[in-house]
Amino acid sequence: MAICFVKTMGDVKLLYILGQCMNIKKSQRCGLCVAILSVNSISFAQSNTQIEEVSVTGHKREYQTEEVSGSIGFNVSPLDVPISIDVINQDILKDQQVNNVDDALRNVSGVTKFKTGNGGEEQFAIHGFSASQSIYKDGARINNAQNSTNIPSTETANIEKVEVLKGPSAILYGQGEPGGTINYVTKKPEFESFHEVELLTGSDSFSKIEFDSTGAIGNSDQFAYRIVGSYEDSDSFRDFVERERFLLNPSISYLNNTGGILTASVEYIDDDFTTDRSQILSGDFINGFDYDSSVLDTEQFYGIAGFNNRSNAESTRVSLTYNQPINDFYSIDLLASYTKNEKTNFDSTPLFATPATIGLLAQIGFPAPVNLGQVLLPDGTVLIQPRFGEGEGETTYLQANNLFEFSSGSLAHKLLLGISYEELETNSFTTTGLNIATYNIFSNQRSFVPLAAGIPTDEVFLNPVGTDIKIKSEEISLNVQDLIEINEQFTVLLGGRFVDYESNANLGGDEAFDDTDFTGRLGVIYKPAENISLYASYAQGYLPATGSLDVNGNQIDSETNSQFEIGLKANVLNERLLFTVALYDAERKDVASFDAAATQQSNFNVFDTIGRVESRGLDVQIIGKITDAWRIVAGYAYIDSEIDTVTTSIFGGVLDLDGREQAGIPENSANLWSVYEFTNGFGIGGGLFYQDDTFASAENNTEFDGFTQVDAVAYYKHNLWKFQFNAINLTDEEYQLAQGGVAEDLFASVRVGTSVPRSFVFSVSKEF
Repeated sequence: MAICFVKTMGDVKLLYILGQCMNIKKSQRCGLCVAILSVNSISFAQSNTQIEEVSVTGHKREYQTEEVSGSIGFNVSPLDVPISIDVINQDILKDQQVNNVDDALRNVSGVTKFKTGNGGEEQFAIHGFSASQSIYKDGARINNAQNSTNIPSTETANIEKVEVLKGPSAILYGQGEPGGTINYVTKKPEFESFHEVELLTGSDSFSKIEFDSTGAIGNSDQFAYRIVGSYEDSDSFRDFVERERFLLNPSISYLNNTGGILTASVEYIDDDFTTDRSQILSGDFINGFDYDSSVLDTEQFYGIAGFNNRSNAESTRVSLTYNQPINDFYSIDLLASYTKNEKTNFDSTPLFATPATIGLLAQIGFPAPVNLGQVLLPDGTVLIQPRFGEGEGETTYLQANNLFEFSSGSLAHKLLLGISYEELETNSFTTTGLNIATYNIFSNQRSFVPLAAGIPTDEVFLNPVGTDIKIKSEEISLNVQDLIEINEQFTVLLGGRFVDYESNANLGGDEAFDDTDFTGRLGVIYKPAENISLYASYAQGYLPATGSLDVNGNQIDSETNSQFEIGLKANVLNERLLFTVALYDAERKDVASFDAAATQQSNFNVFDTIGRVESRGLDVQIIGKITDAWRIVAGYAYIDSEIDTVTTSIFGGVLDLDGREQAGIPENSANLWSVYEFTNGFGIGGGLFYQDDTFASAENNTEFDGFTQVDAVAYYKHNLWKFQFNAINLTDEEYQLAQGGVAEDLFASVRVGTSVPRSFVFSVSKEF
């Protein structure tokens, strides 16, 4: 990829970007980038005078965010809400050269990364509870249990900041686990002219171009635009794994004469990728499992070469937002969002030995004995099951918030009255292969084993008969939230939300599960000084147990959850550094628990709402600047998570999880990232990301060692140019990650995430 610049009378104009593309699809995408950037070069020339006046401070970075919005419902200082809210802004993302949201969220204490989903979708936990169903973009849900397999991985080029609200968030967002909510805030049009192009290259044939252009349209003071785009082409440290991802996000804003602003945005993501199941465990069901690094290698690919790399995910999201002040104390916020996701997933997964596969091995003359549950067979062979899935999901989200700011006697109110509607519809088809692939880790040979006579042995042969699933759910909510300032020292937050939820998921036909819930929130803030706040809060939430049936075949009641939290927030060092510490006690109640006795007498799996999971812990977060040149983000989390009165159906029968810890949740974790910027434009920094031992599954027999990952950065800025070098996993630390929600080691043995080996990224960017 080459860049051509022409310098005329001190004005640097970007004329074009010429991509050397490997196929037609890439050529089309590169051409689109060229066209967009060429058009934008006109606006670059128009703002020449302004560009000449910009100094090196155009690159000045600030880690602390002065206000939070999407996670609380209105703009307010973090010190003025009795809730733990952490914000990872654009400057942190740029310093760390974040290319995926996994790396962004490691900066937030109490957030745990799981093994990435099979189709590339992100998997996280907050305070020990899964947050994978509580991921939002600009306030609208983009992921939940019913639609997770259709979602592409998140592109970070158009993300302005990531807000993490810890604790139940049902007041604003409805259903979800008690850990918290993740909200990606995208870049919006600005009237001040800004244009940037960045090229990145790095290890494993990684290359990427990003561009961002915003400003007023012509000389208008009412219309502004923004166009953000990116194109990535990369391989992986793992054999046969590659990715090609394209993002285009145009948006336009209209500012009317009464101060109202309407913004329309279209986000399009096209993601061609190799489905990667990651690693396996050695051992078996009888003797136990472990990760044997003497024979297992992170470069090994436990998929089918030439099959898994045909996967594709496509997402189109259209959103409209409108904010209109009506008078001095009343304004209205409207949001309409529609997302359509389509995914074709060519997948394959390692198999553990069952009586059926042991019999198959005997038929083909496998000489060595095989134990039940064994994945890595004695001669180094791994059996791999081809899988194919395709589906599409549509999500519609509508929200209207009425915002009031007024005084009642000596009380000052920030009042939110809202109504929201969410509809999800998803259709999917899945099937498996009529032959099985084999991979030998010692000889590196791959082949196919037929499951019946006449099945080809040189390629995947899919069963035309599979499983069709159609799911539709609707949720309508009414909510109220009032932040009441009693005096300069005391503030109270009160809130409640009423929800009506309906779904036909897994119940067949048009039969629907209908449930109503009410959740509340109460918080108190005491400010002994203007820059210090002490707070206590209690919040409730709920999560529909969709698809789990009781002994009578009826849908069981929704889960409920709650959290009590106390904390301290302080803005210190002349308000350059925000310090937050919180203690919390959260629980899930009415969790679906497998009823083995009732299941034996029925023709379906029976559940009862007797389960409970509790998580207690400590969160510490520091973000901001120690001096004007020295910025920092750091955190520590202690999580004591325990499962109570939950049983589940497993391969060997029934597993009682009482007293066990959840898969992949570390008791202790910490993060530190710090950068020092010299006056001559040089900057240098780095970070440590640590977590201690975790269990591979809730069975708590197989344990993954803790790890410390070391990253580093160095950059140089001159005028509006920036050259940056990032080193990731500098010490080449090797570690494993669990998949969230796995109950037993047998299933964990084919669902093991692995670290990315030492890698490097170099980037050059230019602002206009």
